[in-house]
Amino acid sequence: MELVVRPRLCLEVLVDGRRRHVSAGDLMTKWFRRWLGYLVFLTPLDLTDTSGSSFTPSVASPAGNTAFWDIQAGKDGTSPTESDYKILSPASYTLDSYSVIDISETASGITFGLSKRIKMNETTTLREFGLVGGHGVSGGYMQNKFLVARDTGSVPVQSGQLVDIRYTLTLPVPSLTDTSGYTKWFNRALAHMMTAGGYQYYLGNTWLTNWSPQWLYDFATGTEYKAHYTGPSTCYVEECRVGTGTTAPAYDDRAYITEASSTYCTKSYATTEATGSLTIERWEDRTCSSAVTLKEWIVVGRFFDSNQNDRYYVIHRGRNTAGVSIPAGGIARIYFKLVIST
Repeated sequence: MELVVRPRLCLEVLVDGRRRHVSAGDLMTKWFRRWLGYLVFLTPLDLTDTSGSSFTPSVASPAGNTAFWDIQAGKDGTSPTESDYKILSPASYTLDSYSVIDISETASGITFGLSKRIKMNETTTLREFGLVGGHGVSGGYMQNKFLVARDTGSVPVQSGQLVDIRYTLTLPVPSLTDTSGYTKWFNRALAHMMTAGGYQYYLGNTWLTNWSPQWLYDFATGTEYKAHYTGPSTCYVEECRVGTGTTAPAYDDRAYITEASSTYCTKSYATTEATGSLTIERWEDRTCSSAVTLKEWIVVGRFFDSNQNDRYYVIHRGRNTAGVSIPAGGIARIYFKLVIST
């Protein structure tokens, strides 16, 4: 089975309230893809921070109770590449204000965003724009800021003019097939992690707290719960389960499968990076206690609730209506891969 996550980013630039530049699509860096993969699988790849230094995220980050976001503008028109790690020629401006496009959920997906208003200190042409992310450790100390996206354009500005730069990030509803697709609980978990769970986050040089914790659904207890604010350090793929039901998968799947009796045996991971994508593969073996025909499976995520209790939610549910016959004591291998594609 294959789960494909395709974040979509839109940039809008306004000068004195008038739109001067809009771009959408493939703006994101490989550092952002690596970070997303780390958030889910806790299998970190090196990132490059905005100073050009390489670092490996630790198990404790992006933890604590903070996330970092900023927007930057510059004057270099060199075409973006996915390995860009900084704005190449920062422009001279003064921060006027920040604002937040709060998380919203529609039939198209989950969207959130940021806007930064700057007052120009020079007359120039803005040719590059960047979104910077990062993570913090307990106590709020910010570290390891990295470039999420870089885009180029041509926006002439005068000294004293106000420029609004808006980034909107959407986690779309996946293209479901009869046998595959991930759930909205997975989208909600990603949105929650990228916004520090609504507890507090650091926007430029301002602490803000108005993002709300996301509601997830515990398939084991059948109840909804609020995700814990330290979500990034407490969320990952926990395990797979197998069953005998034949219901088609859906984006809002939350129900427990008709589970077959099996026990965890072993699991393994692999990662592959290519231009525009990062693939994380996992396979898990389960020993079946009796002869059974397996027709469905789920991938289970683990998250803390607001009281720091373990909760489990369905990331993905798939089926094979023909079924696979497993003898008593036989081993069923569940294989899936997550592709983060931009």
